[in-house]
Amino acid sequence: NTQSLWSQFTRIGTTLSMFRTMANTVEQIVQPVLDLDDALVQFKKVSDLSGAALDAFTEKAYSMGSVVAKTSSQMISAATEFRKSSYNDEDSLILAKTASLLQNVADSTLSAADAASVIISQMKAFNITAEDSTKIIDVINEVSNNYAVSSTDLSLGLSKTASAMSTLGNSFE
Repeated sequence: NTQSLWSQFTRIGTTLSMFRTMANTVEQIVQPVLDLDDALVQFKKVSDLSGAALDAFTEKAYSMGSVVAKTSSQMISAATEFRKSSYNDEDSLILAKTASLLQNVADSTLSAADAASVIISQMKAFNITAEDSTKIIDVINEVSNNYAVSSTDLSLGLSKTASAMSTLGNSFE
C-alpha cells in the first residue's frame, strides 16, 4: 500500500513538473513580446511614428540590436532616451546603437540612461553629429586603454564636465 501511495505521489510530482516546465516555456516566449510592447508604448509617447513607419523602425531596431547584442526592446528604450532629448527618430536609433556600444566596452556596468547621458553631453558640448557619435566611444576607449582610468569613470566624468570643457576651449579629444 505504501508503494502504491509513493507511485501516485511520483506521478503527481512528474505531472506538476511538466506543467511548471510548460508554464515557464510559455513565459519565456511571451515576456520578450511584452517587453517590446512596453518599449514601443514609451517610444510612441515621444514620437509621431505609427503604422508601417513604426513597423519599419522596429525592424531597424532589431537589425541594429543584433549587431550590438541588444534586443529590440532594449534598442527602442535607448532610442526613447534620445528622442526625449529632441533627436529625430532616425538619429535616435543611431544614437541608441552608439550608447549600446558604450555599454558593451565599459569596464564596469553602465546603465542605458548613463550611456545616453554621456553621448548627449558630448554631442551637445562639442557639436558632434549622430553619424560621428562613435568617435566618442573611440576616444574614451583609447584613453582608458592608455591611462589608469576606467572607461566607465571617464564616461561619467565627461558627462559632468563636457560643457565646461567646451566653454574653456578644449576639444573633445
